[in-house]
Amino acid sequence: MPDVPRIESSYEPEWSKIPPSVLHKFQSFAAESVDWTTRESLPVSSKLPIEAALEGFDWSVQAQKVSETGEPLEGTPTEDCGSSMLEDSFPLAGDKSGRNYDKLRDAPGMNLDFPANANILAAEFAAFLPNARLAYPVAERLISNGFDYRVLAYMINTLRDMPNGFIETNSILKGMQITMRLGPQAGCPRENWTRAKQAEQIPDSWDENNVSTEGYQPRYRTHPNKKANLSTGPMRLVDPVPFKDLARGVQQFPQGKDCGDLTCCVRYHLRHPNEDWVYPTDFANLIDHIGGPMRISDHHTDYEAFMRWEAAMTSGVKPEN
Repeated sequence: MPDVPRIESSYEPEWSKIPPSVLHKFQSFAAESVDWTTRESLPVSSKLPIEAALEGFDWSVQAQKVSETGEPLEGTPTEDCGSSMLEDSFPLAGDKSGRNYDKLRDAPGMNLDFPANANILAAEFAAFLPNARLAYPVAERLISNGFDYRVLAYMINTLRDMPNGFIETNSILKGMQITMRLGPQAGCPRENWTRAKQAEQIPDSWDENNVSTEGYQPRYRTHPNKKANLSTGPMRLVDPVPFKDLARGVQQFPQGKDCGDLTCCVRYHLRHPNEDWVYPTDFANLIDHIGGPMRISDHHTDYEAFMRWEAAMTSGVKPEN
C-alpha cells in the first residue's frame, strides 16, 4: 500500500538554524501557496493527496475499505505491488473516474541506472528522465537546491507530451516525500520528513552548484525489496536505453541555459541513429566523442533553473497538451 504523508499539527522551521546561503530558497513560496496541514508547498486549489486519490471513488464498492487516513482497514485484502514507494500509479478499488494514474508510463522507469559521473541538469531530468526524481539522490538534490513540487510538475508537463494527462502537483509531492522518508539507503529512514524541515538539515558542506550524478543509485540498489517484481511493473529493472530513445515522449527539448550534456547526447544520436550509444553505459564515451563535457556555470544550477521556471509558471505561460 503506498505510503500516505503523515499529518503534522504544528511545525515551523527554526529559521535561525538554516544556513544563510540557502535561507532564501525556502522562503520563496508565499504563505497562501502553502498547505499548512502537511507543511508542503502547494497551489491554493490543491487537494490533500488522500482527497485527490479518492476523487471519483465509488463508495458502493467495498472491495477495499480505507480509514480516514487512507490506510487499509485491518483485514481488508490489498494487492502487494512489491513497493510502498510509488506515487499514485494504481487506482483504488471502485475508482470509476477513468483517470490514468501513471502519467509517465512512456518515460524510462525509476530503476534505470545513472552514469558513474555525468552532469545532468534539472530540466534534463524533467524532460528525459522524469521518474529519476524517485531516486533519493535526485530528490534530495532538487529539494535541497530550492525546487518545490509545483515547479517540477510544471516543467514535466511543459517539456513532455503527457498523452495520459498532466501530472499533478500532489503526485510529485507524494512520490518525492516517500522517497525522502525512505532515506538514502535501507535501514536509514528519515521519518516525518518534510520539505520545510529539509531546510534545517542541509549540511554546511552541501554544494548547491554540483549537478554531477557521481554516487547516484536508483531505488532497487539503495532499497532492495525481495517482494518486488523486478521483471514487470513499476519496480521493474530497466535495461540501458539508446540515447535517441530518450527523446520519446519529449515535446520540447531543454534549451539555452537548461541545455546540458544529456541534451547534446540525445540530439547527436537522433542525427546519427545507426551508431550504437546507450544511456547510461556510454555517457562518458559519447560526451568525449562529441567534443567533451560542457563547462558548468551558475546559470546551469538547479536554483537558477527553478527561478526561471517559477517565473514562467507564475507569468501564466501554460504548458501545451
